[in-house]
Amino acid sequence: MAVNSQHIPARKAQKLQKLSAKEFRAVPSVLFACRGLPLMLLENVAPSFGLFNGSQVEFVGPLYLEDDLLVTISRRDFAEKVRVEGVTLVEPIDTPHSDRENVYQVPVGSVIVKVNGNDLEGNCLDELVATADPVKLVLRTPKCAPHLPEFIVVRVPGYTANGGQNVLGIEDADDLVPIRAVKRGRASRKKGSAVSEDNCSEFRVGFPLEGGSAFTGFKGQGATLSRVEVKVKEWVGNPGFWTVVVSRVKHPKHMYIPETEWPTAQEINVQRLNDDVIEAEIFERQMRINAAKTWRLYVEIEGGAEWSREQNLIADYVHRAWRQHHVQDVGEIVLQCLAASGRHVEMVEVVAVINKMLATEESLILARPIYLTQSKHRQLEMSVPKRKRSSTGAKRPASTSVSRGRPAKRGRKTGRPAQ
Repeated sequence: MAVNSQHIPARKAQKLQKLSAKEFRAVPSVLFACRGLPLMLLENVAPSFGLFNGSQVEFVGPLYLEDDLLVTISRRDFAEKVRVEGVTLVEPIDTPHSDRENVYQVPVGSVIVKVNGNDLEGNCLDELVATADPVKLVLRTPKCAPHLPEFIVVRVPGYTANGGQNVLGIEDADDLVPIRAVKRGRASRKKGSAVSEDNCSEFRVGFPLEGGSAFTGFKGQGATLSRVEVKVKEWVGNPGFWTVVVSRVKHPKHMYIPETEWPTAQEINVQRLNDDVIEAEIFERQMRINAAKTWRLYVEIEGGAEWSREQNLIADYVHRAWRQHHVQDVGEIVLQCLAASGRHVEMVEVVAVINKMLATEESLILARPIYLTQSKHRQLEMSVPKRKRSSTGAKRPASTSVSRGRPAKRGRKTGRPAQ
């Protein structure tokens, strides 16, 4: 079956229907589906219950509400916008005023059954409209495809096991979840401008769903999958990409990576050409140093006094000396600082504290600088993979088999060389 999305304003529907899903935050103009078809959810709905952006669900069917629709419209708008053959609409009506939440348009094929509370049997539609302003119409909307339903029911693996409620309220509805149609404004062409209903004049009403059983590693962030086949070797140089891809399953045996798709360490390290990766590594190292120092000062002393007060005092002076790039003569420098503060300590005690610190991550202060050397920078640049291009010249997206979406833009390939 095929379900058409609605487009607002109705006068631009033919033009807006031709636009891609990207223009409307991933909502497609037509949803093609059949019972049992794998679908991909394109936005977060309830992540804790398995309904997250990129999750795999199964199509069950459309859900049309049986209630008639009450619409309030001015007499002038009725004369200008309502086109009927008998009592059946032949053009859609945009309506901001209805008794049903999230209904933004009355579709073609809807039948007018009442006007201002009066049945149309034996009454003329024009006469009933002429005597009232505003006009209150009760319409019976179509209940079959390709008309847009209020919900698409999908089966979500593990939904009930994760504590999800039976939303449909019927028996044998385990793991069944209705996904509501959403209204999405057309994305602005201005770079950096936010998309909201306040600054949009063109909209698409449809479902954030798309047929598919595979997706890019970028789309897979946050997913926990039972089995995965990975084909992403060309893209492992993107910052953090490899880590995201190989952490989608609960056990390594649940992931298959073809022999030709295994990247080398050098190919993964290409991501270090991005300045942001280097800065992230520097930040991570500093946090590990700070954590080790905090543990030494506060945690261990409470849990059994592994570090005595005197040892912590010596360790603080060692920490400062390491920060000032002293390595060989640390003991002598610490003794001088302690003597200047009026404390007498033996060299044996200082050496014992230094050895103790070398066994913790506080010693990362002494590690080599993270910045790339010029030779390492050149080696990584030579390892940047040459990606295949499609016949249109567009980059092929990385995926776990077949995919949608594109990877993020690569950062500047500079990576500052060490001084």
